[in-house]
Amino acid sequence: PATRDTTPPTLSLGGLTTSKAGKGKKKGSSKSLSLVVTSSETAQVVATITKHAPGVKKGSSCVAKPAHPKKGKTKRCTRIVTVGSPVRATVAVGSTTLALGKAPSKGSYDVVVTGADAAGNQATPVSKHLVVK
Repeated sequence: PATRDTTPPTLSLGGLTTSKAGKGKKKGSSKSLSLVVTSSETAQVVATITKHAPGVKKGSSCVAKPAHPKKGKTKRCTRIVTVGSPVRATVAVGSTTLALGKAPSKGSYDVVVTGADAAGNQATPVSKHLVVK
C-alpha cells in the first residue's frame, strides 16, 4: 500500500525587491515587485498584498468610513484591505522568485503567502512587512 502524504509544505520568505520597468529613470515609470519564496516541497502558493486602513464598527464588522457619517459616536477600528489581485503560482522545492506585479504606492504594507501541496496539506501562512518610499 502507498503511503499518504500528510506533511504540509514549509514556506519561508526571502528578499523583497523592486525594480524599475522600462528604460531610464523617467518620473512616470512604474516599479515592479518580486519576492523570493522558499518551499520544502512543490506547492501552489497565493501571495496577497494588504494594508491597514481606518474604518468604523458596524455590528461586529469593521467597514470603510462613510462619506457622510451620522452625528454621534462611532467606534473606530482598523481594517485590513487587499491591494491589487492575489498572485497565484506553483513553486518548486527550493527558492523561487515570484513576480508580484506593479509595486503599490507609498505606504506600509504586508505581503502574506499561503500555500498547499498536491495532497491538499495547507502550509502555515508567512508574511513580510514592506515599506514603499
